[in-house]
Amino acid sequence: TIQVESMDTNSNSQPSISESTSPPNIDESISLPSIGSSSPLSVDVSTTTDNTEIPMDTEAKTEPSGIDDPHISRLKWWMEYFKDEKCRVQQKIAAEFLGKMNERISSAQCLSLTVRDPRLLLPVKRSIGNLDDASRTKKRANRVKKSAKEEEQTEKDKELLPVSTQTMEVVEFSGSLDHVPFLQPDIRDAVTLSKCSDAEINKLRSKLPVPGSRLNLGEKESRIPVLIMPSQTGIDLLVPAGWGMSFWMSLVYHGCRVGGYKEYNHHLLEQGVFPPLLSCPDSLPGEAEIKHIGDTLKEKHFGLPPNKRVNFAKLGVAAPFLPPWNILLKDWRLGDEWLPTPPVLPPLPSLPCVLTHQQRLHNLRKGIVDNLEGDDNDVLVAVHLRIQGRGKLGYGSLICMPTVQDLQMDDKWEGPQERIQEDTMEETRKASREEHQLNKKRLKRQWKKLKNKQVLMKSQSIALGTPLDEAKMILVTENLSAVKKIRDAENAAFGAKTENMWLGDFNTVRHSCKREVIGYLVMGEMSYAVGAYVGFGFVSLKGLVKLLGKEEKIGGAAPFRVLTRETSRTQYRFSLLNIL
Repeated sequence: TIQVESMDTNSNSQPSISESTSPPNIDESISLPSIGSSSPLSVDVSTTTDNTEIPMDTEAKTEPSGIDDPHISRLKWWMEYFKDEKCRVQQKIAAEFLGKMNERISSAQCLSLTVRDPRLLLPVKRSIGNLDDASRTKKRANRVKKSAKEEEQTEKDKELLPVSTQTMEVVEFSGSLDHVPFLQPDIRDAVTLSKCSDAEINKLRSKLPVPGSRLNLGEKESRIPVLIMPSQTGIDLLVPAGWGMSFWMSLVYHGCRVGGYKEYNHHLLEQGVFPPLLSCPDSLPGEAEIKHIGDTLKEKHFGLPPNKRVNFAKLGVAAPFLPPWNILLKDWRLGDEWLPTPPVLPPLPSLPCVLTHQQRLHNLRKGIVDNLEGDDNDVLVAVHLRIQGRGKLGYGSLICMPTVQDLQMDDKWEGPQERIQEDTMEETRKASREEHQLNKKRLKRQWKKLKNKQVLMKSQSIALGTPLDEAKMILVTENLSAVKKIRDAENAAFGAKTENMWLGDFNTVRHSCKREVIGYLVMGEMSYAVGAYVGFGFVSLKGLVKLLGKEEKIGGAAPFRVLTRETSRTQYRFSLLNIL
């Protein structure tokens, strides 16, 4: 899977998704992350895409005609650059090391390469036939085999490099980066500004005597400096601005599949890794991401007609779109004992806190409970859930506390059923709708009366041949516009009021349904690796401790069994909970 990110190499800003169609900024670069089930496969694709075969001598041998580029001097930046013997040796060693790179390479290292124009190396059609297991094994074996003379020459070449580069054969970010062409702004600008257009490339390709053969531009061919950075799931390919689509097409033609944010999150879910943004509700970006998902689901829900919507009030779901973390923590903060006058406690922070202390998390996985006295225990714990048997998991699904009787039931028992609760706002909604209908009819009669008067004035003026009373017509038109604005405002106010009456206000969620709520899921999908629905969410620490106590009574061990329920269902399902 590949994704495109726009990166500013001259600033400290974080990468961001770029959707602009404007000309590329020469101060930016493009990042193409490549992820997959095997890093060697990503390396093979990059090796095929990033052809490092470039002439090392700086003397012009042939001058094929074709492209009339006024910036021809920019095309030859590499001729000046590779006059330095150390640069040529660095290119050679990096190209050899790319063939040996695998998932064990540290993400703090990267390779600097200068490659050919990927548009000239495109296959005739998209195919992954050259990346089967046999060819990969043979290709990797050919890279490893070297004669004694080549080994000796490589050792001599290494003596010309700095000590840090001799030991690892890669470029380190911590050392000097002056020799890396990709990180030199003048070289990146030259590569971006001297790029030949796709139209000229296609025009020259159409003039080839043998269709399908490769185009040879000689020294007029662009040489592009790139950085290859290993990551946990593959590699990241960094290219200069303006070259993103060219490398994108080359990667796709050599077997990559294009994926976006949704596919990236699903890939992490298959690996059992919590998506970065969803894993931090205690930060502003994490809160904004969860709110965006909730707003999207809310808009979709209220876009349906009333008789097609789920009545969350009857299902006992207080917050179907946005998990109320602070209300959940406040409920579990008070404990299990009922007090006629609850104690006055300091307010919780606006953003919930997530437990990150590794020792405490390790103890919780083993069932060891620490002292829960103090405000630092009003925190959330990140968990991973997997459904048992039938059922689904999704965004907003409730994580509930099973009773001891639930845990002692037969394995064939699917779980308890939520009772249908009373909708206290049903009569209020009905009365409000009737009032709204009366107002709509009244405003429509007023609008129709003014509209008929406007048409009558125009008709009489035409029929009788008399001049139209402009002042009166302007007054009628203004009144017509005013009534229309009142109608639109009435409809908008009723829509917002209706949404609040469907959801209702609440100040507690722990006892909102038949089983105590201890947390919510923020992501849940079908995992093809597991063969069941899995998800990530957060639970209250005090609620988790209470769950561990029930598991201990019946001799349970991790993973712990909990009850989960979709926001649109009454059936509880058993799920296995693991603490992350």
